[in-house]
Amino acid sequence: MPGQIVVDPDNPRWFRYHEGGPFFMAGPGDPEDFLYRGRLRPDGTRDGDQLKLIRKLARTGANSIYLQAVRSHGGDGNPTHNPFINHDPAEGLNPAVLDQWEGWFSEMDRHGIVIFFFFYDDSASIWHTGHEVGPEERAFVHELVDRFKHHKHLIWVVAEEYEERYSWRRVSQIAAEIRAVDTHNHPIATHKWHGLQFSEFADDPHLNQFAMQYNVPTPAALHEGVLTAWRQTGGTVNLNLAEALEWGSGSLARRKAWSVAMAGAYVMAFQMDIATTPVSDLEDCGRLVDFMESTDFHLMEPRDDLATGDTLYVLARRGRSYIAYAPEGRDRVGLKGLRPGTYRLRWLDIPSGRAVVQEGLSLAAGDQYWARPRGIGREAALYVQRQDAGGELLVTARIEPQPRIPGAAEGQLRLASLRPAETLRPLLSQREPTGGPVAVAADPASLTRETTLLPGETVFADLFDRQDSQALGNRWVEVESDSKVAVSDGTLLFDPKDDDLRPMTFHTFSAQSSGYVRWSFEMNFRRTGNERSYGIWMQLGNRKQMNETEPKETGVAVNLKWGGPDRGLLSHEGFGYVVDGEVTHVATVSGRQLVTVEVDLDRQVYSLEVGGERVEGVPFENRVEVDTVRFFADAVNGMNFESLRIDNVMVSRATAVAAVSGEGSDPQEATRLEPAEPALPING
Repeated sequence: MPGQIVVDPDNPRWFRYHEGGPFFMAGPGDPEDFLYRGRLRPDGTRDGDQLKLIRKLARTGANSIYLQAVRSHGGDGNPTHNPFINHDPAEGLNPAVLDQWEGWFSEMDRHGIVIFFFFYDDSASIWHTGHEVGPEERAFVHELVDRFKHHKHLIWVVAEEYEERYSWRRVSQIAAEIRAVDTHNHPIATHKWHGLQFSEFADDPHLNQFAMQYNVPTPAALHEGVLTAWRQTGGTVNLNLAEALEWGSGSLARRKAWSVAMAGAYVMAFQMDIATTPVSDLEDCGRLVDFMESTDFHLMEPRDDLATGDTLYVLARRGRSYIAYAPEGRDRVGLKGLRPGTYRLRWLDIPSGRAVVQEGLSLAAGDQYWARPRGIGREAALYVQRQDAGGELLVTARIEPQPRIPGAAEGQLRLASLRPAETLRPLLSQREPTGGPVAVAADPASLTRETTLLPGETVFADLFDRQDSQALGNRWVEVESDSKVAVSDGTLLFDPKDDDLRPMTFHTFSAQSSGYVRWSFEMNFRRTGNERSYGIWMQLGNRKQMNETEPKETGVAVNLKWGGPDRGLLSHEGFGYVVDGEVTHVATVSGRQLVTVEVDLDRQVYSLEVGGERVEGVPFENRVEVDTVRFFADAVNGMNFESLRIDNVMVSRATAVAAVSGEGSDPQEATRLEPAEPALPING
């Protein structure tokens, strides 16, 4: 399932979002009794605070809840802490209880919170069948897996401290039963009592995570322990520090979490029960998740030998990217043995979440040191990324100043990152109605043939330059719930309340079925809170075929999306396009940016330019003529966003002109291109 947590097939040390970026987990390792909180009702369900806990957690970015299905029969719960009818395994699973769990799990899934699902609490054992899984236990496992396997943010866990009641052979067999039924291949873990060895499962094809318990008191001791487990497991499984006694709160808890992460493991905090946990502790976990998922940590390994200056721990993809963790000190943050090149630095003030980015730093070979920039305190993390690594060629183009578009006045815009062996595709240059091209493709190796769209008739435009109003006016159609759209400060403002597929607004225009169309708009989206699961869709399509209940694909030709990793993007604030339900990340976009789409209606393809990146030849989602522009939000909580605005929406006809440029070419040479024969029929 797109956005589902899966084992990274290229690196089983880590999980990732299916068809998306890397996944990192940091959050509560409690409450174990989550499923049984509250007064027991006659039908077996609970009158508890589960939804309240989920919603408290969702606002912080922390992304796990540690919960257990069976806590009776020797576990830490009472005799009612199981999901059976009348709490008797012989009567089978209670449908009312499973329905209630489904509601809670759906809410967790919606907010990107991992359902860390234990089948058994420590010492809980119902069926005494030795090393084998008997028919009753098999039916129990199969029914639970089949019921809940459709959730994306789910990790199965066989048992807590399994050694207390089960042999490793029995655990392995239970894992095999889970895998046999789980057609979505969710990760499977098991948990052990205090220790670092997982060798009994070294050859197990079904267990993907070692859920560690390591009861040592200091961040340094936790770091060293996880490093030992990292080396001993040899890259065959993911590591998750799921339990460590005396975790603490505030600065201590935060340093423990970072020390574990920097050793190569996920983090779940013992006794972080959510209900009594300070919001600031949960937010610390959320900031760790956000930072890690904005990097390529999944390609790195612990390399503390590269630390110098204030740096304590290092993750490194040697020669390409690094994460330096500096929890204290007033000196400079340093890394040893960097290769020469141009680097990008992203700083994080860990306690506050404040970030500072420094780009285009030219560094010589050797040890490097950087003073903390203004706004970054003593407790800091630094992501260092080489921008010219891997033989990639950065192609830039001159652009004319456009005051409303950030960075335009600087005169440079990065258009693409191409490997030298690739051929530079013809680029469609952006034009202003009153001037020449403002973006020109440049190929340093050879002449290039450039295709420019000359502006033509304006089909539809809205600059929103009118008084503030709760109604958009100008013939926009609004589809709202508690989530609204409005005109505010001369822009289209989204005010979403975490509703599915709302708010939505669309505008029709005269149908376009052949030739070229140019669609552009300004977006100003900025995520400032710890929202995990969110998406905003921007579409061109056919009004007769589009609908409001299933808007993500039906009737859509150009299908653009802004969101986070669990929506198929490689980072938070990711921007991409959707074809056949698959998301392709193009750029990370925060703040005001121009989006330009140039559509070839005859070939049913388009080019997209956003955030300094450009892609071409993107096929239509559906082969339709276009007569509608539509925007909508999906599961977006506006409280976690500083800005959600659209402005200057324009759809216009265009005429294609091809020109040859480069050394020795005539810059005036140009050829008008006739529309191509349609590659496929268009459905009106």
